[in-house]
Amino acid sequence: MDIDIYRALTKTGVADQDARQVVVALDHDIDQRIALRQSHFATKDDVAELRAELTTGLAAVTSQGVQTRSELKAEIAAVRSELKVEIGELRTELRTEFAGLRGETGTEVAGLGRELRNEVAELRGEMKTEFASVRTELADFRSDVSQRFSEVHQRFGALESATVQGLSRLEASTAQRFADMQRWLIATIFGAAALMAALVKLMP
Repeated sequence: MDIDIYRALTKTGVADQDARQVVVALDHDIDQRIALRQSHFATKDDVAELRAELTTGLAAVTSQGVQTRSELKAEIAAVRSELKVEIGELRTELRTEFAGLRGETGTEVAGLGRELRNEVAELRGEMKTEFASVRTELADFRSDVSQRFSEVHQRFGALESATVQGLSRLEASTAQRFADMQRWLIATIFGAAALMAALVKLMP
């Protein structure tokens, strides 16, 4: 009879451990009742009454198990339904948040693009200004170098002309002095010769 009760409980969805505890509790209750009946000289009517009570208790336990299983299924279905609703709401919120984030990101990217373009334009303007300034300075430098080179060339030409003139004058002066020395030397030689001739004449 214990096996029948156990099987009936498990078929109704009662957990294995709970079914075993119910069977053990029933056995214990039956033993107590039998002992109690035996102590009072139980009769067939008492045994029949006990069997009827056990059958009624078993039916109640079976009915309770079926009811508990139905309630559990209903609760599971309700939880699933609530989860579906919450998941749907969460998806909607995520989509909304994602759409807002994409919009904000697009706006920020567009703003950054404009700022970057403005900075690039400013940088290009500054670079053009710097290049123009460098070109102007380079042109001024070239002009200055050309002017200084012209001045140096002029000075070098004047120095070369003065040098040539100085050399010409030096050559002319040297030639004149050399001619004067030649004339003086010739005059000296002739004077010495005349002096020697006069001395020879004076000698006895």
